Amino acid sequence: MSTTAAASDTLFLLPTNFEDGGALFYCPQCLIFEGLLSRYAELLSSIKVRRVGYPRPRPEITALLDEEFQSCPLLIFGQLPEVPWDGFAVQSNRSQYFLNDPGQIGNYLAQRYGTPRPH
Repeated sequence: MSTTAAASDTLFLLPTNFEDGGALFYCPQCLIFEGLLSRYAELLSSIKVRRVGYPRPRPEITALLDEEFQSCPLLIFGQLPEVPWDGFAVQSNRSQYFLNDPGQIGNYLAQRYGTPRPH
């Protein structure tokens, strides 16, 4: 697995369980990445993982992006890497580049860091 990122990418996830309206929930898309990180723990030496609270606003994210971009999972690039971007919907806001589609985040992690691709 390659770990040659010049500046660390940051993956924002919701907690593995959170309360909303008195009931416990989990985010299925975030749990995909919890499983990936659990299976490929070496990825943790290449990227930053930040678990943010469920209620909005999420100040850890809004400090970097406008309030409209608070959905998780969210990957903010440390710097825009040199990878083929065909099929990636890279967005930008406040000079930050990011992905917020779980499938694209999974494909990016595979291409950049050598994890398996989502199927």
